[in-house]
This record gives sequence, C-alpha cells and structure tokens, in this order.
Amino acid sequence: MVRTITIICACLLDYILTFTDKYEIYFEENSHPHALIRLLNIILNITNHFSQIPLFKDKGITLSPISLFRNIIDFHEELGKNKIFDTVFSKHIQEYVKNPKKIASYFSKIKDLDDDEYIDAMSIWNKHVETID
Repeated sequence: MVRTITIICACLLDYILTFTDKYEIYFEENSHPHALIRLLNIILNITNHFSQIPLFKDKGITLSPISLFRNIIDFHEELGKNKIFDTVFSKHIQEYVKNPKKIASYFSKIKDLDDDEYIDAMSIWNKHVETID
C-alpha cells in the first residue's frame, strides 16, 4: 500500500509542479500554496484517512506521514535522475528540509483560515456549469 501511495503522490507532485516555474518554496506570495505544501497536505489527508479505517487499525497498519513524504521525495528524485520527470525539483529539496517550522506554521495558518475569506476555484467553476435537473 505504501508503494502505491508513493507512486501516485510522486506523479501528483510532478503534475502539481507543472503549475508553476517557482521551485523555491514560497508561503504568502501567491494565491495558491507551493506544490510542496499541497503535497504535504495531501499526504496528511491520506494518512489521516487511512488511520481512521477500522480494518487497518485492527491489523495494526499505520502510515507515517514523515516516512511517506520522504519516500515520495526520494522516488520523485529517482524518476528525475532516470529522465522520466523533467522538473528540477530535486535541486530544491534541501531548502524544504531547512524550513520545517515555517512550513508547520503556514499549515496552521491555512487550517485556521476562515472559509468566508476566499473564493475557491470549484465554486467559480460550478457557477458556469449547467446543472441537469
């Protein structure tokens, strides 16, 4: 299961990285969080979801967000070295490793964000989609 999640998230990370040409981590500068922040959020949601499943609890199956994140980053880097991914993301990994407190602080800020303070892309999209009655 960890390998499957690692593969999916490494591919998702590469896809998210195509949204920007900024690999250096940023926090407040743009309207969307940096790709790494998005990936961390996805990993936290996945691990939280799987930790809630009674079958996994009963069998002692747990996912560690930290080790899962490391696996994803390492696998992404390996795919980059093998020319499967062409992003230069791996060059900036050390910057991320140096900023754990800043990243955690930013996560707290996002988590505490009041939903009325922003308009999400899905709401805008849904305004333009015809509904079938």
